Amino acid sequence: MAIAVATVVDFVVDTNPNGDVPQIPGMPSMPTIPPRLPGLPTGLPSLPTGRVHRLPSGGAETWLYRWNSDDELVEVSTPGGERWRYRYDPLGRRIAKQRLAPDGTVAEQIGFVWDASVVTELIHSSGYATTWEYAADGPAPLAQMERPPGGPALWYWVRTDLLGTPTELPTPEGEVARHAAASLWGETPAAPGPSTPLRFPGQYHDPETGLHYNLFRYYDPAIGRFLTADPLRRSRSRRTTGPRQGPAGSP
Repeated sequence: MAIAVATVVDFVVDTNPNGDVPQIPGMPSMPTIPPRLPGLPTGLPSLPTGRVHRLPSGGAETWLYRWNSDDELVEVSTPGGERWRYRYDPLGRRIAKQRLAPDGTVAEQIGFVWDASVVTELIHSSGYATTWEYAADGPAPLAQMERPPGGPALWYWVRTDLLGTPTELPTPEGEVARHAAASLWGETPAAPGPSTPLRFPGQYHDPETGLHYNLFRYYDPAIGRFLTADPLRRSRSRRTTGPRQGPAGSP
């Protein structure tokens, strides 16, 4: 019988508070918080409103982010030269993301179908569609159905952790088609085979940026922070771009 070895990570809570800060041997500590942009690590250039608009990715390569007046991310330029455009409905829900060709035309599109505040279906411009069924008492997904154009539908159950984050995709026959080994802050490595873009409850993974779309904001699992401040401005903490509480349960 194989025994899985778990990774143990120690956490400390500072006095700002900035939340849980992982202490991992051999890894740099979490950057400090600059006064001009509470909650985001030092070195992320930002606009006066606190939105990240340029993020160095190493060397001379740069990610560019464009926002509208409602703090909605409307366009991203990647270091590889791709441009992605994001569209929203009047309720602030993202209804489409589009990869643009060099001439500005739409080369690829993914449409989003909503039921209140949860995404229930994705429709790709190729005709490929993905649909989710959710629990009646919360945002935890129960099943995922994929419909390739011209092919049979593929069904998967969705097994989640206690938070409602997908961890496994069992088939109707009981085989685990996908096991997601996410970090404590939600970063999930890419792997071949079936997958789901759903992450923490209410979050959707964008592979083109690595960010998680979270209805009114975008979350970066690499740093455990949102790219914009809490739109409700109800937090008493200076950490307006951080989660309401750390993954370990601290305030």
